[in-house]
Amino acid sequence: MFSLFKKQITDEPIQDQINEFKEYLSKLNADIEIQEDCDNLPNSFGEFGISHTNPIPVNGVLGEFKYLHRLRCQCNEMLYFHRIGNKSVEWVEGGIDVYETLCYNGKHWDILYFHMQHPRRSKNIPKGYNFAPFHPEYSTIPIIIGTNLYVENFPFELTPCVKRFFGSTLERFFDRLLNDYENSLKKIQVILFVRKFRLIKLKKHQSIWQRKLALIKKVNNLINPTAKFST
Repeated sequence: MFSLFKKQITDEPIQDQINEFKEYLSKLNADIEIQEDCDNLPNSFGEFGISHTNPIPVNGVLGEFKYLHRLRCQCNEMLYFHRIGNKSVEWVEGGIDVYETLCYNGKHWDILYFHMQHPRRSKNIPKGYNFAPFHPEYSTIPIIIGTNLYVENFPFELTPCVKRFFGSTLERFFDRLLNDYENSLKKIQVILFVRKFRLIKLKKHQSIWQRKLALIKKVNNLINPTAKFST
């Protein structure tokens, strides 16, 4: 009964997503079995997407990118992201991809977990997030400022990784997009400085610095974030 009132999430046709994942696997030349078609992994528990025991099912690296491309934080902004690494989970084949994310406003810093061996992307959304409305063209092209590589000084060194990933594709568009990103970083640096100053001056409220340290500590318990990872 309650499912009648649940917001319906629109995405690419399932067959298109399956074909995209199969093409990815053929290029990867990897013997990876496509797992169940699901929005949540069987036997998962904990907060969806925010706990490594309840990762987001997606269809390959491009599935991760497209999912993150549509994800919006509480202030309805897009996300910067990089892949910290992959965590082994006993009951999950292939391990869990670990991404660090930050919204364009610099206000929402998070760690999200993905499992990328599924025929399609999950239509479920982590708590505190929303999906941008689906567009049949724009939503199928991951126009992102993010990478599946590890960026040591995230988010301030994303530019070379993004350029390396996209190469000459849409070069002029990305130059403009990356210019907006650089301008956004200036705003984020101001936010970080102001919050750090307030913490020292007033000793009130948990600063974004403390939140990031807590995230790093959390990830340290899972994987080695000093190592660089790739698919």
